[in-house]
Amino acid sequence: MPENFHILMVCTANLCRSPLMEHILRQSLIASAADPGWTVGSAGTEATEGKPMHPNSQRILSERGIQTGAWLSRQLCADFIRRADLILTAGAQHRGAVVALFPAAVQRTFLLRPFSALSALSKWPVSPGAAEPAHPARPTDLIMAAARARSRLPPELRDTELDDPIGRPLGRFRECADAIASAIDPIVSQLRLRAAAH
Repeated sequence: MPENFHILMVCTANLCRSPLMEHILRQSLIASAADPGWTVGSAGTEATEGKPMHPNSQRILSERGIQTGAWLSRQLCADFIRRADLILTAGAQHRGAVVALFPAAVQRTFLLRPFSALSALSKWPVSPGAAEPAHPARPTDLIMAAARARSRLPPELRDTELDDPIGRPLGRFRECADAIASAIDPIVSQLRLRAAAH
């Protein structure tokens, strides 16, 4: 496992979805006794710096026993993207914004839910003659294989976004958090598996 492997989560305002993504992923990594080199952060494509997360996101995380401390929102910038080994976004527009800011990140930037579907595959599609293993051995191999395989996902999975709960009842925030947690489980499992094999 590379030291300081960093995952960046991105949504629009960095108040609802990406804070949920960040904190749920961090909790999952802690619960799975992941390498201490794992770090997680989040940012928004249209964020106002230094705002607390939406109260409903805060409440949902509290219900899950997750402490958020003095967390504050951040505006997405090229430096955040440059330092991230994997970028997971809530929707397609966020992926587009990441790539526009830092084009070199295109192969390591994914929508959360499609990347989860790719991570859950037991075997990776291999192009004829390609020198890539059926089971990538390292986290970076997994990301590279996912980038090559993403176009082969069924259309109903390829562009699946997280619904934005802003302006909606608490229950929609809870549904969003549940969708995030379900997507994160196979990602953590597969990244840790690849890390252990390295």
